[in-house]
Amino acid sequence: MNPVNFADPKVLHENLEQPRAYYIPKRSDGTDAAVSLNGEWNFAYYESILEVPEALDTIQFSDKMTVPGCWECAGFGQKQYLNVNYPIPFEPPFVPQVNPVGVYETAFEHQAETGSAVYAVFEGVSSAMMLYINHRYVGMTKGSHLPAEFELTPYLADGRNTMTAIVFTWSSGTYLEDQDAYRYHGIFRDVYLIRRPAAHLRDFFIHAPKEGTFSVDLSYTGTPEPAKVTVISPDGHETPVADGKAAIDDP
Repeated sequence: MNPVNFADPKVLHENLEQPRAYYIPKRSDGTDAAVSLNGEWNFAYYESILEVPEALDTIQFSDKMTVPGCWECAGFGQKQYLNVNYPIPFEPPFVPQVNPVGVYETAFEHQAETGSAVYAVFEGVSSAMMLYINHRYVGMTKGSHLPAEFELTPYLADGRNTMTAIVFTWSSGTYLEDQDAYRYHGIFRDVYLIRRPAAHLRDFFIHAPKEGTFSVDLSYTGTPEPAKVTVISPDGHETPVADGKAAIDDP
């Protein structure tokens, strides 16, 4: 198991894809390029990471957990509602050694395709997570309410693959989340795989000033591909964006 210091505020993530505009790409036949991993996962709950077996393939999963969901709603951990005090001793950025963790595991099929890459997207995991594929460490994230995207291609084998997520109740990020809320933990938003061409549109940024030129910035992974950008008004009028720019009154 890869040691990660979840009390270090300088470490926000490891091996995480850079943030980008949110979208789910389509295949050439118009279907989503995403494969959902939502559903029942194997689950094991521990009071501390120190109790989790070093060899992940020896973990005995005696329970199931619905993804997306929160483990407090399934009878694990302590239900808490706070609006003033922190749920842990106030010693930022440190968290207690007794820091409950939930270990999730699921399996999926994969077949390598030349010229393509596979990514996993976790849309929300509270409060921090380490991700493994076939018991090999992929990366980690402490952005509990931000999408976390990891490239899985180097870790995948043809056929059946195992995904394991170790989720921590608290991290240094907990000190930034003392809002008026129930303290729920686990994989609480959608999880899915996306297969993209090795060269693909990675991100876009739309500039729509009240006065001036409407423009769109595009960035790519790999070789830039030709892109057609069209702006559609509420009444259905289409305006092509040539070379990333278009004249649109009061966008």
